[in-house]
Amino acid sequence: MSSPRPTTTTKGTTLLELTITASIFLCMSLVLVALLQQNQRASTQIVGQNDATAQMMLVFEKVRNEVRHSRIIGSDATTGGLNYWICRTSNGIPQVANSAGQPDWLPGSPAVPDVALIYFRPGSGLVWRRFQGLETPLAPVGKDGSFQVSWKPETRTVNLVCTVGEKFVGDAARNNFTKFSYNIYVANNE
Repeated sequence: MSSPRPTTTTKGTTLLELTITASIFLCMSLVLVALLQQNQRASTQIVGQNDATAQMMLVFEKVRNEVRHSRIIGSDATTGGLNYWICRTSNGIPQVANSAGQPDWLPGSPAVPDVALIYFRPGSGLVWRRFQGLETPLAPVGKDGSFQVSWKPETRTVNLVCTVGEKFVGDAARNNFTKFSYNIYVANNE
C-alpha cells in the first residue's frame, strides 16, 4: 500500500506573487503618467495656437475698423505704419461736411484734416495709433510680435503683415507664435 500524500493548504501570497503584482501596477502607473503628460503638452499647444489666432484676429479687426471710414494718405517709411485721415462718424455712420457729400475729416470742416498714424513700436508688444498728439494702444501683438502695414494705391488695398505671440526657446509646446498677412480693400474716399 502506498501512503497518501500530505496536503498543504496555504492561504497567503508568496513574495514572488506580490513582487509581480507590484511590478504590473507600477508599469501601468508609468504608462498613465506618460499619457497624462502627453495630453498636457498637447492641450498647452492648442491653447497657445488659439491665443495666437485670437490675437491675430484682434489686430486685423482693429486695423480694419480704423481704416473703414478713412482716407489713406500713404505708408510711413520711418515706422512702417500707415498715415490716414479719420472721418467724423455718428453711430458708425460717416458724417458729411457739405452739400456735395464730402466727408467731414477730423478735426472738422473747414480745418485741414489731422493725419492719424497706425504703427508698431518695437519692444512694446503693441500696435499704436497716434492722432492729434495722443498715442493710443490698439491691439497687442505679443512680446515677439511685429507689425508692418503698407498702402497699395493701384489696388486700393492695405497690406497687413504681422506676427503675433511669443516664442519659448526651452519649451516648444508653449510656442504661440503665428505669422499672417491680410489685404484690406479700402474705398479711400476722396
